[in-house]
Amino acid sequence: AARTFGFVFVNRTQSTITVRLQNKEETYDLLNILDFDNDRKRMSVIVKKGGKIILFCKGADSKIKERLDPSEKDIMAETDEHLNKFATDGLRTLCLAYKELNDGDYNKWAEKLNKAK
Repeated sequence: AARTFGFVFVNRTQSTITVRLQNKEETYDLLNILDFDNDRKRMSVIVKKGGKIILFCKGADSKIKERLDPSEKDIMAETDEHLNKFATDGLRTLCLAYKELNDGDYNKWAEKLNKAK
């Protein structure tokens, strides 16, 4: 479905990921992959491009929605309408979200991750 709206995965190497975003190819440095699991009900990738660190996440709508900025109520109301329509039509759904991370927050998180390994 994402392809229908111009979001296409193009390529992945050990250190980069390339996507086509509405006919423009973008290559990001791949920092971390958080694999899907049944507890989290989502998977995430953390990438960097041009000094910006971005977390992209996809997963069950309930897990994504509970992590969204509460000030986006209007967008969530519209999204809920779409999700309900898709469910009524018998379709399964995933939600996508992203967040820009500052260097300090990312570095603290990455340090905790490395200690946990």
